Amino acid sequence: DAVGQAVAASGLPPVAIAIGLAWTMMIVAQLGVSQIVSMAFISGAVPILTKLGLDPVVVVSGLMASWALSICTTPVGAGILLISRLSNVSTRVITREWNATYVLGGAVLVALWMVFLSFVLPLG
Repeated sequence: DAVGQAVAASGLPPVAIAIGLAWTMMIVAQLGVSQIVSMAFISGAVPILTKLGLDPVVVVSGLMASWALSICTTPVGAGILLISRLSNVSTRVITREWNATYVLGGAVLVALWMVFLSFVLPLG
């Protein structure tokens, strides 16, 4: 709930906050933080963003897309570890060289998707 309070006090547009939270999930995955753990903290902002006028579908779709993208770049994810073992390639090469461009492009598309949805699904 501390995340929700920080969101309310930020003064930023709700969709910008939602994009920042989605990107935060991808960033902390780089540190080995599981997506379910980061989602537990970040999801406290959903009711606050709804009160600020952002449809929950915007936030949740962004968070779920970020979850999917962060799976491709977390160095401790099961899929990455399996590919690393089967291919004899380090997790660093897989996450930073093979998947980085895909995930960065995906992060931009997620942000654009969230902005689009914020206009299509006005709360009210």
